[in-house]
Amino acid sequence: MRQEEDRLTFYGHTEKGGEMAEEVLKRLKRSRMTWERVGYLVRNHLRHIQAPQMRLSTLKRFLAEDGIDELLELTRIDALSANGDLQHYLFCKSKLAELKQEEIHPEPILRGRDLIAMGLPPGPLFHEILKGVEDAQLGGELSNREEAMDWVEKHYPSEVKR
Repeated sequence: MRQEEDRLTFYGHTEKGGEMAEEVLKRLKRSRMTWERVGYLVRNHLRHIQAPQMRLSTLKRFLAEDGIDELLELTRIDALSANGDLQHYLFCKSKLAELKQEEIHPEPILRGRDLIAMGLPPGPLFHEILKGVEDAQLGGELSNREEAMDWVEKHYPSEVKR
């Protein structure tokens, strides 16, 4: 904990608070679903502050998370109780309203079977490739299967055996 001007700052409080909340809920014999959700909310209640600086793909992933509505409501309450500054909360809410559901949760344009068809053997690299394709899709760089396959060939030329 650190005193900064007229306030106390506790770096790492989100992680520590999440652990503490989970432990309390476990002792109270709450369901796993409850303590996992509360832990998620406590750990992530400040992530919205970085939202305006996030890459578009990162922002979309954040807004697509299960529990985002609860998280944003918690951040609103937290901001009102701290300093009343709702700018980051309002940014997230406006982006949620602005982006279509298909933009936040698009159908994957490439799947593992496509990578197999390109000659890649199934394995841990699949996750890396598919996440890269999804990032490019969420960022608006890729919009169809052919573009995605070209992207894979460009970024993983030694693995592709066509």
